[in-house]
Amino acid sequence: MILHSGLKTPGHPNYTHRPLFEVAQTLPVHLPEGTDSLGQDKVWPKTWDIIIRGPSQLDQPDIQAPAEFTNCTVPLVFWPLYFSVFADLFLSSVMALDGMLAEGGFDRSILLAPASLGLSLPGMYPALLEPYTRHPVMSLSDLSSRTRQLTGEPRCFERAVLCNLPEPYSRELHPKRVGRRAVEYFQGAQPEVFQPHQQQDEVEAGAVFRVAFFNVRAGGTRVIKNLDEAVEECRRWVPPADTPFTAVDCVLLPDATPERHVQLLAQLQNVHALVNTHGSGNVYAYFLANGSALVEAIPWNFDTGCPHGFADYYFGNYLEGDSTVDSGYFR
Repeated sequence: MILHSGLKTPGHPNYTHRPLFEVAQTLPVHLPEGTDSLGQDKVWPKTWDIIIRGPSQLDQPDIQAPAEFTNCTVPLVFWPLYFSVFADLFLSSVMALDGMLAEGGFDRSILLAPASLGLSLPGMYPALLEPYTRHPVMSLSDLSSRTRQLTGEPRCFERAVLCNLPEPYSRELHPKRVGRRAVEYFQGAQPEVFQPHQQQDEVEAGAVFRVAFFNVRAGGTRVIKNLDEAVEECRRWVPPADTPFTAVDCVLLPDATPERHVQLLAQLQNVHALVNTHGSGNVYAYFLANGSALVEAIPWNFDTGCPHGFADYYFGNYLEGDSTVDSGYFR
């Protein structure tokens, strides 16, 4: 980042050699078992620094930025906990941003700029972060790149916000509430995607119990090897007589790619039980309608640090701990 205030320009009256902010390792977050399955303490990595310097002769004045940027748009820079993991992006970034937006900390004019260590943003970032900004999500590296001068895109802002988001296991954050708000956003933004599933729900009138299985990821290791048999067995199941359900529908979901994010959210609104192995895909349980359940298939001897392991902390404890929803969790 180039700072034009003189604080990092040698010879300027405002120059200081001191760091502008402190970078330190965050406090360890000890889950109930204290260590992972390999006996290692569970701690968050050190927060990455931002290199800040003053302008040089090679840094020409930026091309005039559009008025919307100079007047009201502020970049919000934040550090995702695990940059390339879908579940951790939701738990460590999306939940906090949702809370900040809901409480009026910013509005959708904010420009979200996650620090990515110079790497390109995975497609999941625009998919998950769209409800919180009306601008394209852009990494800090891309936002400040010199090549933006050649395209006429603004890279110079009067102010920016550097955010240290709360740790994802905070009991004050409610992922199911966040997921439902995201569904409401996309229902308003792309109603045509949700309409066929809403019509299906009206026709079924609550009489069909739908079980959805995530399909096997190509080359993945967390798979249900007898998935086809499990689906066929599911289709032969008969709902108990003391329930409102008279039929069962067992379906395979498409791969959860960023391009299919909204389509997947729409399909999940008619799902009563989501079945999957442990992995990031289970984050979609937070987008299910209230009263739905997650069935998580965990391999033998998986994370033996405690009777249930960190899988329960990701999903079971979160679903059970959110008093605003009626959710179930089964192993």
